[in-house]
Amino acid sequence: MTVRLLKPHNGQNAGTLYFGADESALRAVGIADDYIESAANYVPSGAQAFRALAATFSTSAPAGSFVTALSNPFAGQGRGFTTYATQGVVPAQLALSASGRSLVIGANAGVNGTIYPITLVATSGDGLLTSQPVTLNLKAVDRLTVPQPGVPGVTPTPSPTPTPGDTTAPTLSNATGTQTGQTTATVGVTTNEGNGSLYWYLSTSNTPPTVANLKNGSGSVLSGIQSVSATGAQTVNITGLTAATQYYTHWLHRDAALNDSAILTGPGFVTAAASGSAMRTITANMIGQAADSGDSVTGEAHAFRWGYPIGSGDVSETNINLHGWYSNNGAQTNVPELTIPILYAIYNGVAVRCTQNGSNTIVVPSGANFLYIDKLLPSQFGATKFTLETLILLKGWVKSPDGTANGTRVPTSQTVQVANDTTNNEAFWFNPTSPLGLPTNFDSAGVFTFTKYTPVSLTSSGTVATVQVNGTDPLPVVGQLVTISGASPNAYNLTKRVTAVDGTARTFTYALNAATTSPATTAGTYENGKFARASGYRPNIFGKFVSGDPETWIIGGDSIDQGINGSTSTAGPWGIGRNAMSLRDASGNTGYKAYMSLAVGGSSVEQFTGSNTLTHPYMALGRYAMGAHLTNSFGIPGTGRTGAAMLSEMQPWWAKLKEMGVEKILALGAQTRGTSPNNWTTEPEQTINPGWQAGGNVEQYYALLPAEISAGRITAFLNFQSWRGTDPNKWKVTGANNYATSDSTHPSNAIHVLEAAEIRTAKAAMGI
Repeated sequence: MTVRLLKPHNGQNAGTLYFGADESALRAVGIADDYIESAANYVPSGAQAFRALAATFSTSAPAGSFVTALSNPFAGQGRGFTTYATQGVVPAQLALSASGRSLVIGANAGVNGTIYPITLVATSGDGLLTSQPVTLNLKAVDRLTVPQPGVPGVTPTPSPTPTPGDTTAPTLSNATGTQTGQTTATVGVTTNEGNGSLYWYLSTSNTPPTVANLKNGSGSVLSGIQSVSATGAQTVNITGLTAATQYYTHWLHRDAALNDSAILTGPGFVTAAASGSAMRTITANMIGQAADSGDSVTGEAHAFRWGYPIGSGDVSETNINLHGWYSNNGAQTNVPELTIPILYAIYNGVAVRCTQNGSNTIVVPSGANFLYIDKLLPSQFGATKFTLETLILLKGWVKSPDGTANGTRVPTSQTVQVANDTTNNEAFWFNPTSPLGLPTNFDSAGVFTFTKYTPVSLTSSGTVATVQVNGTDPLPVVGQLVTISGASPNAYNLTKRVTAVDGTARTFTYALNAATTSPATTAGTYENGKFARASGYRPNIFGKFVSGDPETWIIGGDSIDQGINGSTSTAGPWGIGRNAMSLRDASGNTGYKAYMSLAVGGSSVEQFTGSNTLTHPYMALGRYAMGAHLTNSFGIPGTGRTGAAMLSEMQPWWAKLKEMGVEKILALGAQTRGTSPNNWTTEPEQTINPGWQAGGNVEQYYALLPAEISAGRITAFLNFQSWRGTDPNKWKVTGANNYATSDSTHPSNAIHVLEAAEIRTAKAAMGI
């Protein structure tokens, strides 16, 4: 605490304030109780508080440095101050930083021991009512000797003597930045010279400042300087930042011979969000992408029904997010404007119509990305929160982009992630302009239904079925999808297209395939129909947690990270494959952690970096990330990239994740690729392709990753072991056909399950 002398002591006047030394410390040096009064009992004026602070800094600082510790011993007591201004003549060797919170001791300060006075006045703070100026006397020394609260002064150490004739500037590399909390971060850089001074400049822009501004801090959020005594990594711990804010650090190293390095800008980082304030992925989300991202089936509209289980924690609000593009093998392509005439969210047994700026009709412009519509609150569903591991259901339909039945592409999500959950997921094409075109139950849970009619008769001949209906029934139109069904013993359920309509006789003909068995000659029912598809337009649901910022993930990669061949796992609506499986407990049914999957079949990592920016905003929705991005880059032979080339392509992806706020990255390894003449039943018969063999390009890449961990670009690397046989470069075998793989590219579901367990172990080792 701060104390005040009540009586003169050791040459000090009564009323002197001490910042940092507490009562016990003063007693320890023989100052009696009647000589001191603690700050808790003593209320100084703003001017006295400022003078006490100034006295703390009427001391020494190194040439070319900042005095950034202008902290306040009375903060929160209504007598604080946070910014300053100068008065009178300011020595050329001193300046006040643009933030008004740091004193700059210029690099042109005189010889050791020269004293420079500067007069400051506090300009803002907690109820500060004084404008009384205070003069600080700052002395140029070789090391900072300002004592901090409770920390003894540092004995000055002479700076290295400048090297005569040195004209080579230092080289900076490996800049890093990692948030360590809502208001703190650790930044670092590597230098090849072990002398001089290192300048750092923190801003919210990735555009480097000028050399002059970087050195004097003009325009920075915070800035500083520190001595360099050895080559290698240099780190700075920063405090006083703002929560949920993106920052960039810019660096410059001036060596002892006054040579300046080039400015190096580090990757951005985002400070942690305050509890319950961050927009996060809250369910099992997937951006719209697939190997065939626009459906080839003709039809004027596309309907979807998706279940979204809430993961990681209870949620206070939800935000539906839409997009107008798709990614086909990683290539990002815009679609024409989309219209969503009907979209319902169903939760707690209540259906709520989703709106866009209050309108029931939702429009998604061509190429729209990260488009939010009106948010939804639990109270709209008669609830106090969206509860962990409950389900939000979305039901809606999208009009074909040009309104015709020509199969124009719409963005779809590869529902291999959820295809085994037909209870909550459904997608199909239909024709909304026909008399029976629109499903009848958008506002209730369960499968979509159309009105069904009972024909007077149903006959078939060859490839044509003729349906005669009641005279008052409306007919479908030519080209319409219609489902005809009948009960046992001649059960059938066929969805085909109407080929002709006779309005007078109230009949229509129905096209059958030549190989299709005749549906029957008895009456059944017909339903103007849906043509089921394996994928569909999938909005995403993001939101805010009730409290804290729990575990959430970004998944990157290719079809393996999508979960191909994981379709037999117990997934429900939560998704399939090792990555999704690792984000719930081993039983597969509880412990859901929310994730945002950006994985795309057939892609490689460069399709997510550089000018391919559409996936970047989604990276901010998770605290952690995992992914491989290796199989397609190395290729079937394994020689598509050298190890070093692969690393150079992965680094921008990792940097972008960090820039968007991801705290920790788990890099995943790949499996092997080769051939087998006997369905992968034995090891000796497997032939592994060159780059996937021991010592090949893939293993060369793996050998480079420990340095990436040391540099802070990734947190951990998981080199999967579950797929490996006795020969660690061959697929595991059990004697059964295709136990570990069926194509030497995609692991089987059995391997997905084992690798999910490996990921859970790796997460725990990362402290997650």
